[in-house]
Amino acid sequence: MGQLVVGFRKAVENAAARLRRSGWTGSEVLAPEVVLERARIEEFFHPLAAALLEAGANEDATWNDLDLLSVHVFYALSHELQRRKTFWIDESLSFMLAHTRLDVRGEGLRLPFDSFALMFTDRETLTIGEALATRDRQSNIRGLTVRSMTVYVARIPPTRAPSGFT
Repeated sequence: MGQLVVGFRKAVENAAARLRRSGWTGSEVLAPEVVLERARIEEFFHPLAAALLEAGANEDATWNDLDLLSVHVFYALSHELQRRKTFWIDESLSFMLAHTRLDVRGEGLRLPFDSFALMFTDRETLTIGEALATRDRQSNIRGLTVRSMTVYVARIPPTRAPSGFT
């Protein structure tokens, strides 16, 4: 997103710095909309919206696009607040993951950090990404060869009790 949206990376860095100055490190698990509100990310969105509208963009489409962009801002901001913890998954681990049957209940899993990124460069995983992009008619990478894929993981509060719990 930092390469696709002018000012994205700087806006995320500024928001993270603002949150750190206020004493928040990201260790408190908050809903994405609360994180974005505390980060005052609208300081980035409003000028961007104004520029798009001035260039002749449709108003509804502009706000829908910015709503989608806020998802990217959330994971990027979470990643920044956790000091950009990134793990490169080598081909052998990726192969093992692809051929592992996960039969563990979700509540038994714990994230190593509140937010982190997994980088994949093996051809098997990238082929899966390319196939998914091909199925999405609006994908901007449809038909292209993918050279790397990043999966961002961020812990968010549960929206409902896990099955079996009340």
